[in-house]
Amino acid sequence: MTETAFCTGCDTTPRERSADPREAGLSWHTLVSGDRTASQGIICGVAKWEPGGWLPRHRHAPPEIYFGLEGSGVVTIDGTPFVIGPGVTLYVPGNAWHETMAGPAGLRIFYTFPVHSFTDIVYEYASMETGMHESIVA
Repeated sequence: MTETAFCTGCDTTPRERSADPREAGLSWHTLVSGDRTASQGIICGVAKWEPGGWLPRHRHAPPEIYFGLEGSGVVTIDGTPFVIGPGVTLYVPGNAWHETMAGPAGLRIFYTFPVHSFTDIVYEYASMETGMHESIVA
């Protein structure tokens, strides 16, 4: 796809959910991704957790940025908890283990990765039960 200017938003992109039960209460809109839009080298979207929603401990090679839009939560990055809320930016280094827990009002963030397509990201999840890891392509 040729790179060109465009406009998109949550009202013009589908709401997506994972089939993984560990991610219950999480949905997102992919706003920019080279496999869907006329863009290159960056992806972004808006993720929303219902109250108490959780994204379990995982990592991926590219770094990621979270920008808080609504609600609140705690993002634990390599064992250090960070509170996120409106106007707060978090930088998640590449390959850093991180997880997100939404607060009682839920959480909505803008996220971005420096990759061409969301499908370029391989998520590795830490198993709570066994300490084993599994890799999942987004």
